[in-house]
Amino acid sequence: MKPPFIKSGAAYRWKAVTIVAPYSRTIDGIGVLTEPVFVDDKQDWKLIGEFVLAALQQAEDGVADLAQSDSGFDPVLRRLPVKSYKTFVKDARLVSFFMDDKSEKVILEPESRHGRYFSRNDAPEIICPMDPAIIGNSLKEAFDKST
Repeated sequence: MKPPFIKSGAAYRWKAVTIVAPYSRTIDGIGVLTEPVFVDDKQDWKLIGEFVLAALQQAEDGVADLAQSDSGFDPVLRRLPVKSYKTFVKDARLVSFFMDDKSEKVILEPESRHGRYFSRNDAPEIICPMDPAIIGNSLKEAFDKST
């Protein structure tokens, strides 16, 4: 039996670009990034907060399984000049986010880089109301706590 599906996503800061994408779960239960949005960091952080809220609405359970040659990160790599996740991670910061349906809040979790992987770091999570301006500014703060 699969665990309950939680609407979630990822925000990466890579060089001068912020990438926001929902996490979806395939029929086989594999987490994949879908429909990433690429935003120049010069944009208003409220707009980026709007993309976070949109990503949470787009996160789906039961999407089609991946082709054998694909990874869950391919939608991002196809748009960047790097060809592997390992190369991408060298210059990236990650903040995971999810929606708490009970409190109707968005929770941001800064993550730390460990070699070519990310994991939750010691920075406290940031809890935001469903307000794009607050989410965007909090995301900017969370990126500073991501290492």
